[in-house]
Amino acid sequence: MTREVNPYLLIGFLAILLYAPLNLGADNQASLQAFGTFDFAAVEGAWVNADPAFAGDRQGLLFDYGPSLNLLFMAWFSYTLDPAVPTVDPPTDIGSPDQRWMTALLALDGNRASGTLSAGEGGQFAAPPTGFQRGRDVGTFTVEFSACDRGTFSFDIAEPRLSGEFDIVPLESTVSADFQCQHSGPPPVRKLRWPHAPPGLSEAAYQELIETLWVINNFPQHQGADPARPNQAFFHDGLDVVLDNGTTVYALADGVVRSIDNHGDSGSSVVIQDSDQPDMAWGYVHINPQVASGAQVQAGDPLGVVMFQGLEHLHLSRLQRNPAAPGWVFWQQFQVNPTAHFDFVDTEPPVFEQRLRFFPNQSDAEFAPGEPVRVGGAVDIVAGIRDPGEYSRGLIDGLGGDTFGDRLSVARIEYQISGNGQPVRQYTAFDFRQLRLRRPAPNVFSQSPLARIVYKPFLLLNEPVDFNRIMSYYVLTNSDGTGNQTELVEADRLLAWDTAARADDGSRLFPNGTYTITVHALDYAGNSSEFSDQVEVFNGN
Repeated sequence: MTREVNPYLLIGFLAILLYAPLNLGADNQASLQAFGTFDFAAVEGAWVNADPAFAGDRQGLLFDYGPSLNLLFMAWFSYTLDPAVPTVDPPTDIGSPDQRWMTALLALDGNRASGTLSAGEGGQFAAPPTGFQRGRDVGTFTVEFSACDRGTFSFDIAEPRLSGEFDIVPLESTVSADFQCQHSGPPPVRKLRWPHAPPGLSEAAYQELIETLWVINNFPQHQGADPARPNQAFFHDGLDVVLDNGTTVYALADGVVRSIDNHGDSGSSVVIQDSDQPDMAWGYVHINPQVASGAQVQAGDPLGVVMFQGLEHLHLSRLQRNPAAPGWVFWQQFQVNPTAHFDFVDTEPPVFEQRLRFFPNQSDAEFAPGEPVRVGGAVDIVAGIRDPGEYSRGLIDGLGGDTFGDRLSVARIEYQISGNGQPVRQYTAFDFRQLRLRRPAPNVFSQSPLARIVYKPFLLLNEPVDFNRIMSYYVLTNSDGTGNQTELVEADRLLAWDTAARADDGSRLFPNGTYTITVHALDYAGNSSEFSDQVEVFNGN
């Protein structure tokens, strides 16, 4: 028994995946996704018409997100949910001329995806290819997702003239009362009380604690940034909460004390494994511990008191178990971002240095100054950014604003390259809410090669040695452009904006001319700001 099918489009789609430009250095994983955080991976699978009267019968869509391409593949298919529909053997209508299966490879723009519809014709089911298969563009298609379980489908077909719009929902939601989709954006986290809040503290007193909080360093802030000591750069892998020595520190959650390491004048680090998430733990550093290894603790139990020689503070880390490590030694675990677990006051958006910097790829020598700067070849784009806000003490005199503070790392950085009559290309440089870090050795300076991927040393850029309101200089182009990186590898330093890149037809992707670089920064409180600068591309005649 043979059944007509259209293998052409499947072959064509595979060809797109195989031959689409994947040169990370050339186009840094170019995407058309606008600034935003909608997670298209959350909508993968089968969707149907949301109209209850229609019940999804014989009308559906299949979505598959390709993160490496940052494109959404769509197949518009026909099927039935009615088991009573009689069957014919052999079926006479499968693959008939009036049957249409259509596909599209959709570009992303915020929470929208759109592209050209292709219809397949000819061919046979379960049969080798023949000379009769063909695909042709028949119209356009757009889907806009309002959530990971709701969207609107619209299409416009030229011949025969046909257009329409209807709402769609995941197929699973129509057949299972227990359906729950994976919501877009970072997963929700459990809010916790700050570790220096004693049990029984009134809500008014706790609110005052939040309003007077001082976090001097956050995750993954750049430290050890002197270019004269290139092997002493590192990421700050937690939150430094400024507290007087002797301040009692309380357990954030129920757990088991897994390790205690003494650091001399810097106190000790205590690692407490979560009871409800055995692969996660909290690390409390710079305390004089009052608990023993192996002890069971409950949220609110006293763990010890702050002990640090210098600016007195507690270093608080969120740890993810490293399965390759033999135990729970603090420095051997993955460090992940703890900020989302806590409430704090930050009403100020990130602050930009009022220019962007441009370097030849992997070089510490900037392109020559100009109005605008002229660049060519493989280019690193560098943006100076700091995050102020009340909890960094950048706005309150007498609580750090006049000495330290106002210099925190941001949460997410996006940028776009536009102008000179070319398509707008948009990228996510880094999303630090997803990043995890690990030291290859006990010394924090062992992170230096990875720290140089994300940051340029601020002293390299002739900035004054004033740790108050200091900028971090982010190398935006040392990323794959998707914002999905959870790990950094040294090869990321090879990534760049290849201004000399060419398309398959030999034309320049970035012809000589002036381009605008717009950088968008988001902090951990959701405040955002952006800055634009111009650059001239010149790669010869």
